[in-house]
Amino acid sequence: MTNMLAGFNGMEAGMGITMSLSLAIIALFIGTPEGLIAFILLISLAGALLGFLKYNWFPAKVFPGDVGNLTIGAVIATAIIIGNFESYGVIVMLPFIIEFFVKLI
Repeated sequence: MTNMLAGFNGMEAGMGITMSLSLAIIALFIGTPEGLIAFILLISLAGALLGFLKYNWFPAKVFPGDVGNLTIGAVIATAIIIGNFESYGVIVMLPFIIEFFVKLI
């Protein structure tokens, strides 16, 4: 679903930062060792996306392509599964899910 945002400057990176930071806060409050691993993954992703956002903002000089978009989704999904907070993951992914269905129509 993250690949649906590929045409908009800064959109996929911005939503990726928002999702990863939101889930990182949830992972930190869970307090389990798995939650800490998920926290480290998500904070690393947010930092990488923040550095990338500088060059992807309008006028974009760099585009993530399929590899970047699918990596964002894969890292977020991996952190959700490792941290064992799938229900929170679905809630945080709702903007992507809604946007996916809006573009299908």
